[in-house]
Amino acid sequence: MTDNEIALLDELISDVGNRRCRPGTLAFYLTKLERLGRYLARAADPPPGNVVIWRGLSRLTVIELGAEIGAAGNVGLKAGEDLTRRRTRHRGRTLTDRLADGTVDPERRS
Repeated sequence: MTDNEIALLDELISDVGNRRCRPGTLAFYLTKLERLGRYLARAADPPPGNVVIWRGLSRLTVIELGAEIGAAGNVGLKAGEDLTRRRTRHRGRTLTDRLADGTVDPERRS
């Protein structure tokens, strides 16, 4: 596991249900990864299977990519950009244009 993955697991998953393992060990972080994959880690639960570990790894990878993109600053609006003037997929017209000609109901909630 990388340092980023360990830091994300420490931030996302609490240590409350992880009493069987010493903190900082591979088993400790593997249990956190399993819990990210929806394993409950209760005393009477059988060991997690491959699917649970795969779900945890998949979720951790997506979260790590999102954290890297967010840290790079490549998200959100550009400086000075107005959200209503962004082009939409509705025939290339802006939301403001569609509101002006009545093709969009501003009271409708989707």
